[in-house]
Amino acid sequence: MDKIYKKVLYLLKYNYERGNWSSRLEDKETNKVITSIAKHPEFSEIINIEDTEEWLVQIFSWLEFHKKEDFSLDDSKQVLDLLKVNLQLNVKEYWVVFPLVNATLNDTICLSEDIYIIGGEDKVYQMHYITKLSSDELESRFEHTLNSRSPIFLSHPLIAIKITHQYSSVNHIASDRAFYAISVLNILYRAYIYPEHEYSRMHLAIKRFGENKSMLKNIDTLNYHIAVHGDKNWKHIPINFSYNCRFSLEWLKNQKYVDRFVKLYHWTRESDNLNELDFRFLRAIKFFMKSINNGKKIKSLDSESDAVLYLNIAAEVLFLKKHESDKKKKLKFHLNHLVRLTDIDQTIAIDKICKSRNDFVHEGLEYREDYFSRNEVDPFLTDAKGDTDLDVFNKIISVIISKADLYVEYANDNKKHSNYTTKQSWFNLLKDSYESSQYLIKGI
Repeated sequence: MDKIYKKVLYLLKYNYERGNWSSRLEDKETNKVITSIAKHPEFSEIINIEDTEEWLVQIFSWLEFHKKEDFSLDDSKQVLDLLKVNLQLNVKEYWVVFPLVNATLNDTICLSEDIYIIGGEDKVYQMHYITKLSSDELESRFEHTLNSRSPIFLSHPLIAIKITHQYSSVNHIASDRAFYAISVLNILYRAYIYPEHEYSRMHLAIKRFGENKSMLKNIDTLNYHIAVHGDKNWKHIPINFSYNCRFSLEWLKNQKYVDRFVKLYHWTRESDNLNELDFRFLRAIKFFMKSINNGKKIKSLDSESDAVLYLNIAAEVLFLKKHESDKKKKLKFHLNHLVRLTDIDQTIAIDKICKSRNDFVHEGLEYREDYFSRNEVDPFLTDAKGDTDLDVFNKIISVIISKADLYVEYANDNKKHSNYTTKQSWFNLLKDSYESSQYLIKGI
């Protein structure tokens, strides 16, 4: 905390010199101090930036700093202690809940103490059992959700994520947590499960027709809202990303996938300690999600070409610097050396998809595979599933991203020089691997 104490002390002296104890976020020096406080582990899970600016003005008044002429680290400590106490008064438990559209699950899976996937029947009662919120209150809330927001909300498995924070902070946090939970599920599925348990649109239609004819019209219905439930209050938040989960979730009953989900998901949450390499992997996740949301859409222009492009961007974000030489050769080398798929000639698939990316970007040539249209017509023709060039490339990228936290840790632990950043270490390791034609990492 010493660094934070010193920054607060600087602000106290600065406010004294300018005779102003009511500056807010628009003030550069106040903004810097509040931002530093927000990043500290003791505050990151309880702070709301706007609330903090209000509290600081109040605390300065309570402590009568406008009457003082000299300040010390003890004054800084008083400020932060009072700030922490008042922020903690408003910290409560909230549950972020939304459907995993078109997924299936026969019962409920506990991924961790703060993440559940609720399947099967009577989801509202299960939510009551998990969250300890009033059963009658939840019934009323979900009825409102079905009537005013989304009639399909309870027709799919629900993911419930616990957040302990300020109510005023939940809006931003909820959408962020929802996106990464969905992303990690899709990454693990594509890395280790696909093509098993996938549902094509036709397969879903047949399944829905057998279960409930009235649900057929909802096959392509998207979910547009997240529900946030607390003991005393709740609200709907518009969802700001597209997603779909056209697969069974039964594979999540395997503990090794649960462990990988929890570690990768919690890594995406560690926003207070992210370095430049973390941000690269997080950007790769976003482009990966763009690729699977744009691919395989019957009515989407150039959808497969979009998938090719976004997957290549995800790979380039991870393995290439801005002014890298021999980019194509280096990218293909790293993709081939970080992941080795069995019984598949991945080198040919990598070459074809990288070439298709360039053909699409530079000449406008579309990428097409007969498998996509064939499989949409008949969901039981699955011979090519998992073996097309695009599927192989997708699997390689998803396997790499599924170990993002491990690669970042490896780069951090294997710095050749103490003054290297984690990103510099990563690209130095990539350079050594390429020049020596050796595997970058073994055992991850």
